[in-house]
Amino acid sequence: TGSDGSRGIQEIHKAGGYVLCEDVQSAKFDGMPLAAQETGVVDEVLHADQIADALVNHLRAPEDRIQRATSLDVEPAEGVQAVFDLLRESYDIDFSHYKPTTVSRRIERRLALVGDTHIDDYVERLRGDAGELNSLYKDLLIGVTKFFRDAEPFDRLQREIIPDILQRVPRDEEIRVWVAGCATGEEPYSIAILLHEALEKAERPINVKILATDVHKASLDQAAHGVFDDEQLAEVSPQRLARYFTRRKDDYKVSQDLRQLIIFAHHNVLKDSPFTNLDLISCRNLLIYFQPQAQKKAVSLFHFGLKTGGVLMLGSSEAPGELADEFATIDDHCKLYRKRRDIRLPAEMRL
Repeated sequence: TGSDGSRGIQEIHKAGGYVLCEDVQSAKFDGMPLAAQETGVVDEVLHADQIADALVNHLRAPEDRIQRATSLDVEPAEGVQAVFDLLRESYDIDFSHYKPTTVSRRIERRLALVGDTHIDDYVERLRGDAGELNSLYKDLLIGVTKFFRDAEPFDRLQREIIPDILQRVPRDEEIRVWVAGCATGEEPYSIAILLHEALEKAERPINVKILATDVHKASLDQAAHGVFDDEQLAEVSPQRLARYFTRRKDDYKVSQDLRQLIIFAHHNVLKDSPFTNLDLISCRNLLIYFQPQAQKKAVSLFHFGLKTGGVLMLGSSEAPGELADEFATIDDHCKLYRKRRDIRLPAEMRL
């Protein structure tokens, strides 16, 4: 009952698996199916007596369904471009800037789940099924996050980066942070905890603004609500849990002390203007899904938004790329970089 299984189905979903959930009406208790559905990764909700047939049908799906889907690979064909157009019209985001292999894997997964054998059939389905279009959109965004994800970068933030920011920013000025691709908010709240602790210890005013942005409205709404379960908070210490969260029946809600430090907003790093005068930017595990030119564009905007001496934190498989000379490496393992100077970047860095 309760949230049991929620973490498991999220792992299955991330691996490209097929997630079925029992309908509340046929379940003896509604805690598990409701918790599962709230993760947003359930592919089908079925009455108990329908689940066996659904599994058999999924396993019997013709192999050529996947083979045809994987032919979507390197250059977007006409059908894939039609999918891009539908997504752009509905969500104002251009997935042609994403790596083709990432996009094709996600589309082929949806093809298999809905039972279409050709991309043209799937396009027709999308034109008449807003729910499936939203499911594809959410799959393509790949929002994977948790509190204090990857301990080492956060340890380095706490020990070195944040104390340095406090030295650089006068007591009467605002500390400004941007978390790009914030998903459901675990990362900005994690950074907010570190900053709040450091400012309290230094007996400084809690003068912080964290701009947390994403392109997925439902994720932003969830982040702004600030409610998390035990699994999402697994890496939060008991002391921080007691200080910054209120225990409810089956979950925790963030304190007002943290919530008031963060502004959650819709923002597309490849399209919208960057925020400016920033002391820290965190954008972890978003650039790896972009094509090279889009990566350059995003990093150039981060460079523009940072103060000289400001810090950029990237994901474990990411780097500043062609802008490496404009950043001093603080820690290559933790992917922490400091902006060296203000300079107008060349036109080829723009999309």
